[in-house]
Amino acid sequence: MEKICIDDVKIGREISESGPSGIFSKSRVENKDRDFISEAVKLVCPRYIDILASNGLSLEDKVLNSHSFDNLSEIVVPSMAIYDSRDNYMGYVMKCVDGGTYGQYCCDRFFYVPKVACNLSIYFNEFKALESIVMRDKSIVFADLLDKYNIMYDGESFRFIDYDGIQCNGYLSDLYVLNRDKYVGTKYVNNDCFTKDFDIKQLFSLYFNVVFGYDLSMVDYSNDVSHFIDSDLSRIGLDSDRVKDYVLKLYSNCDNGLLSDILSEISDNYELCIDNDSKRYVKRKVK
Repeated sequence: MEKICIDDVKIGREISESGPSGIFSKSRVENKDRDFISEAVKLVCPRYIDILASNGLSLEDKVLNSHSFDNLSEIVVPSMAIYDSRDNYMGYVMKCVDGGTYGQYCCDRFFYVPKVACNLSIYFNEFKALESIVMRDKSIVFADLLDKYNIMYDGESFRFIDYDGIQCNGYLSDLYVLNRDKYVGTKYVNNDCFTKDFDIKQLFSLYFNVVFGYDLSMVDYSNDVSHFIDSDLSRIGLDSDRVKDYVLKLYSNCDNGLLSDILSEISDNYELCIDNDSKRYVKRKVK
């Protein structure tokens, strides 16, 4: 993989995440073979790089050994590695992706066109498409790529950024490296890496978050998971036993059921509503 000095990168506006794991920006890059071109850049906090390295994950090696996936062109992979003048790894360059993040897209939809945003069939189509991408290759775990701000969406197609968060080519996801204690001993880990069941859990979490504004991680802290799921989903109007059973599977030892198995159950039988406090809930359709 080509390497480039940070001095040859003109940092532009921020386009995605900001935090210890790095900042995505739309930037201009120059090298000896071409003029300035507009690309996306991720610069990673040096302390974050050191923490991952001390826990067995070299982001530099992961990026240098990255490559495109023939059956998953939706994943945006690094094209150049970025170094400072002392040859310290700093991040990577990748192609720019049209559109904004899926999180912002959904937020804007609820703000500007709430009537459209409350149409559950929209999410049926979007999450069927997302799931088909995620489940296409059993050897790749999307892990942190299923954060709503690591998914780019232009209203028609999805792309996934933040290569650090994917588990592939023998390299772990940074999400796993920093959260081993949380997942080891569960069905989400096998041979010290995420299982594909984790992707399913992440898809469920994403769906409940962007559609109902509900944080499924709250279930993690309950002493009585079954009762908590039953009461909390009923509170937002989801009184379907089948939906509750599928959510409960996420916290049991059995294999997870696919999100697509309950998407029609929700969109066919419920209407999404917003109350005066902008909180979302569902009600049964009158048939």
